[in-house]
Amino acid sequence: MTIKHILIPGLFGLLSLSSCRTLSVSLEVLKPAAISVPSNIKTLAVANRTRPSRRERARNILEGIITGEAPFVDRHAAEECINGVFNQLKNSPRFSVVIPGNLELKGTGTREFPEPLDWDNISDICKNNNADALLVLEVFDSNNKYSNSSRLAKRKEGDKEISYTEYSSNLNIQIYSGWRIYDPINKIIVDQNTYSDPRSWNSTSDSPRKAQDGLPLLENAVSDAGYSAGQQYAIRISPQWNWVSRMYYKKGNPDFEMATRRA
Repeated sequence: MTIKHILIPGLFGLLSLSSCRTLSVSLEVLKPAAISVPSNIKTLAVANRTRPSRRERARNILEGIITGEAPFVDRHAAEECINGVFNQLKNSPRFSVVIPGNLELKGTGTREFPEPLDWDNISDICKNNNADALLVLEVFDSNNKYSNSSRLAKRKEGDKEISYTEYSSNLNIQIYSGWRIYDPINKIIVDQNTYSDPRSWNSTSDSPRKAQDGLPLLENAVSDAGYSAGQQYAIRISPQWNWVSRMYYKKGNPDFEMATRRA
């Protein structure tokens, strides 16, 4: 595990003193990625393939009418998913990333993976963007569910305890995102993964209307969930710096005392 920074007394300060013999220090460590991407891949071009082809568009519109999903909610959220993976990878030590401009890749517009892209097309995209591989958001979909409930609650008003009905509104969102990494040199798909990420929001008030008004707009909530899903996939493929707390002995023998001075 690689140490990037150590907080030292007098400069950053110790976070906590747990006992007379031990101290706690915060440091930034490099957490390995969940999968190993070949070392020759250093720059990724990131592309969105979630918009349906003309043939699939009518089916998507019909599905939206049946499920009650607002138009373009998933489209905007998929764009935020791309932003999430891009920003997370940009801050990682493993990859350089680029989003090609004016790139139109058509998919299914559903949770169903499309056929893999043509290797000549992939090679051209990577060459034009000085990238070693192509990371594609192939599928994106959200399930959105509202629910309401109420309960008898109590609150203090001066010296009195008042009983009232507390109303609760909930918004639950399930994001499904599917990714592929194409390696044009070796003509292999390095990773194909479907990620499911649940998110929820809750609002309570003394009236049903106020409880509902306390929830975020559906488009904003789905976009936030999409951004988070993009971040999670970036964590899957790239090591990340994380802050951790470590305990160490400050006394007991000369080695401990020397280590404390150096820490």
